[in-house]
Amino acid sequence: MLKIKNIEFIKAVYDDSLSHNIFSIANIEFSNYPPINGALLYWRKNYNTQTEFTPEGDYKFFYDMANGKYFASVKFPKNVKLTRDQKQELAYILLDERGSIGSYSFKTHANRKNNFNPKKYINKIDFPEDFHVIIKLQSSAKGTN
Repeated sequence: MLKIKNIEFIKAVYDDSLSHNIFSIANIEFSNYPPINGALLYWRKNYNTQTEFTPEGDYKFFYDMANGKYFASVKFPKNVKLTRDQKQELAYILLDERGSIGSYSFKTHANRKNNFNPKKYINKIDFPEDFHVIIKLQSSAKGTN
């Protein structure tokens, strides 16, 4: 049995070069196993409903079992030598922990970009005590930063 000492979620990203959407990256420390750095938490559209695993061997976790259109999973670094069951259990823990952290998004329109004040909206939210606010502004227009 793996004994987890600490889980750190370090980043939420979207990468067009990947075939799936990464929503968090986890570093995990254990008391009885070497640390795992860079476990990718991602979601993907479920194209194959006949299997519980991706072609890469990642277990599919569904938010809504009645509607298996999308799933979340965890891709572990190649040097990780856990069994399939250990990976599945650890993936469940990571997805559950990341889900309990939550995230907040504010929808804006490109024409109102200059009028959007994120601090104004952030001040209206009652964040959990351990939640660290990170403001990340993204432009939906191509070729802009």
